[in-house]
Amino acid sequence: MRARAVLRDPVILLCLGYIVVLLGWSVAGFLPHSPTVADPAVSLSAPGAGYWFGTDANGYDLLSRTVYAAKFDVLTACAAVLVAAVAGSWAGIAMSTDGRLASLASRGLDVFQAVPLLVIAVAVVGLVGASRPVLVLIIAAINVPLFIRLVQAEGRLVRRRGFVTVARVHGVPERTIRWRHILPNVTGVIFPQLSLSTGYAAASVGALSFLGLSEPGSASWGSMIKDGVPLLALGQWWIVFFPSLALFLLVLSFSELSHRVQSLVETPGGHS
Repeated sequence: MRARAVLRDPVILLCLGYIVVLLGWSVAGFLPHSPTVADPAVSLSAPGAGYWFGTDANGYDLLSRTVYAAKFDVLTACAAVLVAAVAGSWAGIAMSTDGRLASLASRGLDVFQAVPLLVIAVAVVGLVGASRPVLVLIIAAINVPLFIRLVQAEGRLVRRRGFVTVARVHGVPERTIRWRHILPNVTGVIFPQLSLSTGYAAASVGALSFLGLSEPGSASWGSMIKDGVPLLALGQWWIVFFPSLALFLLVLSFSELSHRVQSLVETPGGHS
């Protein structure tokens, strides 16, 4: 019943539709103009019939460029969050015990979270160079603590439930308890966080790109916004507006999906 309610929610369908259409359009590549070949003759053209989103200072069609950039931004964000979710969930389940080692690991996580990670990210990219694998690992590292804390807290609650106590009394190994009993019962908190973190990760990709730390030669919303900022004073607003709007709607869509799914889908029941 809950799954049907999710599929009937118009806001969820609208958010999913935007994400799927944007990413599908970007991957399919059916664009009105080439996103990688500039035409200097039409540079800084205002939005109109020939160029719906206008063109930038180099002569790139902004509609094609904005859609094309989604492939880099969204896929990088999704890959980073997937890595963070797997690593963070594994660590969170392992740290859901009340043992001394888990307590020491929690204190180490506190220290890690106290470090300004975005500043370190900028330093790392500046040292090793900007590439998609580097961006994925950096953004994953920023998101891992969120999944660890979430899964750790939920895992501790699950461990107090009767079926886990019964399994422990019957001599079920800790490894089996973690993956057979704890993991299936924490997925209800993992999936909403996946959506929320993906939106934030896309914003992080945009922020790093805006700082000039995106993969060389790649189209990114952040780099497009950066190129358009100096032209705002000259009245060329569209260069900043359309990639900013695309990024804003993406973050909003993932955020709304997280909140809606969390409210509609109940946490899975206990597994014995």
